[in-house]
Amino acid sequence: MPRHLALLDTSRRLPSLVVVGIVVSLLDLALGACAGSRTQLNLADRPSRLVATRSTPDMVAHARRSAEPKADTVVIEMRGDANGYVFAPDTVHIHTGDLVTWKMVSGGPHNIAFSREATGDAADVINRNMAAKMAYLSSPLLMNPGEALTVPFNDVLPGTYEYHCTPHLAMGQKGVIIVDP
Repeated sequence: MPRHLALLDTSRRLPSLVVVGIVVSLLDLALGACAGSRTQLNLADRPSRLVATRSTPDMVAHARRSAEPKADTVVIEMRGDANGYVFAPDTVHIHTGDLVTWKMVSGGPHNIAFSREATGDAADVINRNMAAKMAYLSSPLLMNPGEALTVPFNDVLPGTYEYHCTPHLAMGQKGVIIVDP
């Protein structure tokens, strides 16, 4: 069949159109389900008929979550220039369950690395809490300004935990996390 007539042959395009139609329908259904749950969550905080339809276990779980203390987030900047390489601030006090975010500002690449000696019995817990790692107790390198790494200090016992930037250890880029009781 000549090429210009092949474009008019709908029998070849029909299966493709059916597949596209099915995919679009499934996406519409999935997005509609997501939007529906968001609407219910947004309305759940307001007094309305929807609140009365919540089951008892949901209400208990919601009350328990509301009573739990909220985790704080501490931001530490990673900086490097002709004046030196630092974590700012270099010492922070947190509580178990708080989050620490290291943000690359300048002089990269930077990372954070805890030593097994400095973390003692908490080494495995801290390592497990580090979602992104390039080695045991060591984060990947942050290359570009604005990149960040967050480590939750869930289940970390009170104590002092020293860390450093591996590429800039010789230049004294060190920090301390103190988990207060």
